[in-house]
Amino acid sequence: MKGVILAGGKGSRMSPLTLLTPKPLVPIMNIPVIDLCISWLKSQGVTEIAITIHHLATKIQKHCGDGSKYGVKLVYFYETNPMGTAGGLQALKEFIDGTFIVISSDVVNQFDLQKAVTFHFESRSDLTVITTSIAHPEHYGIVIKDKKGKVRCFLEKPPQHLIFSDQINTGIYIIEPSILNYIPSDRPFDFSHDLFPLLLQKNVALYSFSLEGYWIDIGQIHTYHQVHRDYLSPFLGWEEKRGYKEIKKGVWVGPNCEIDPLCRIEGPVLIGEGSQLSSNTIIGANTVIGNNCVIESDCFIEDSILWDGVQIKKDSHIVNCVIASFVVVEEGASMVDNMLVFGKKEIQSKISRSVASKPVDFFESGEQEDHPGSEYSMEKLESKIPFDAIVTVTKIHCPSNLKSKMVRILIESMLEKTKDINIKEGIKLHLSDNRWVYIFPFEMEEYITIYTHAESIEVARAMAYECRNQITIYQGV
Repeated sequence: MKGVILAGGKGSRMSPLTLLTPKPLVPIMNIPVIDLCISWLKSQGVTEIAITIHHLATKIQKHCGDGSKYGVKLVYFYETNPMGTAGGLQALKEFIDGTFIVISSDVVNQFDLQKAVTFHFESRSDLTVITTSIAHPEHYGIVIKDKKGKVRCFLEKPPQHLIFSDQINTGIYIIEPSILNYIPSDRPFDFSHDLFPLLLQKNVALYSFSLEGYWIDIGQIHTYHQVHRDYLSPFLGWEEKRGYKEIKKGVWVGPNCEIDPLCRIEGPVLIGEGSQLSSNTIIGANTVIGNNCVIESDCFIEDSILWDGVQIKKDSHIVNCVIASFVVVEEGASMVDNMLVFGKKEIQSKISRSVASKPVDFFESGEQEDHPGSEYSMEKLESKIPFDAIVTVTKIHCPSNLKSKMVRILIESMLEKTKDINIKEGIKLHLSDNRWVYIFPFEMEEYITIYTHAESIEVARAMAYECRNQITIYQGV
């Protein structure tokens, strides 16, 4: 059988971590999650794998290559426009020549699929949904089936009073090529919302098979934390395959690390290759430190995940956080409770919390110089705003030396291309017929002003919220 990994999503539930890192490359125990998906498919006998890609596609291709480093053959199918979880399969018709397995790139599991494959063929199923039992199924699609395993009903993320089963859709499917005939090629199409109801309506052979074993969807921050806590526990047995050394109970260290004798580490903890930990620093339980990180003296880090190349300056306090690659946390920073941080290698600042946005009236702008007296300066624009326009304004604090970089990051996230930035200018982005974003970096002031204009106040506010989330705010705490 061949395999398909769905890796085209933007990972918006994990934003801003996924702004510069595609979700399939988000690390689990210092390994990109897509590597775990590929390794799992290989363990099930699948050696020809297609990967559907869209967001930051070249980064995924560059990392995975032709698959030779995994011992498999990889091919890629680029979605010009996002096609939903099932819609992208239409492009794979030439690749698919028989029964195939589909898995989402944000699923980590240790299932043995053999019994499910046997069931699929014996029941003559056209599509078999792999399910598993969990304690809190309300966050997932719930499946109800008859005694023979034929699916009778689906309910996507039901409220508590409508939960009729603890069997949830794992995002893993065994599929026959005939199913592609039910998937349109001209619009987005989702497994749960579109394909499954259609198959039930057409009385297609849609079955489910329940497997026991470890499974988790890492697409949300709390589950991303949880998968690390699980892997740091003994029962998953990851340490047998990774080459880390256990220097004390529950403390696993990669090669070429430098750990000061006065650094205190309380497991379970994983420390990646080439990392440096200085004196009087405390590393608490459930912490994963990436490769080539530098932790200076007198720091406290607990229940946190640091990606590769992170630098933590001295006297910093970090609890329950995720810090993305190459971010520098400046001296004396305090970060607690799920602060999400992204950045590029040159960014060196402390982290602050969010700022408020409020609705105001606004209509249009242009790419003109933003200085006193300009026809398109903020002062002039606000005097010309019509009363019936629907917009929000969000002001984001940002040190002057970082503004060009942060505006560029925002533009790349929205348009998926780079734009040269002159911080004297107001930048106008056209997202669709009725959605606009105007960015005013303000040459002298230490904040960026973002106007969002949309067809409804709800859309405008959502756009402003996304902009605010995708620029991590760097200033003193």
